[in-house]
Amino acid sequence: MTTDVGIAHTADMWLELHDENAIPEARRLAAEMKARGDNEGADTWLLIIVAIEGMRRNSKPAVALISRPARIAFCLRSLR
Repeated sequence: MTTDVGIAHTADMWLELHDENAIPEARRLAAEMKARGDNEGADTWLLIIVAIEGMRRNSKPAVALISRPARIAFCLRSLR
């Protein structure tokens, strides 16, 4: 299991590295992991996407604003 701090740190680094392509690239990785059967890895990337979106909206990590169960529920809805 990845910590909220780890998610926030990865999201920050990923956003810095990929800028406007950060979310599409993260979605691509999540889809690849899901296709390989790595559901935990895919879920982690979905949490990173939520954190990136929060950083863009609020200039602070989304993990500080959204509880873990709410983030998981959001990620599961986004897979449908």
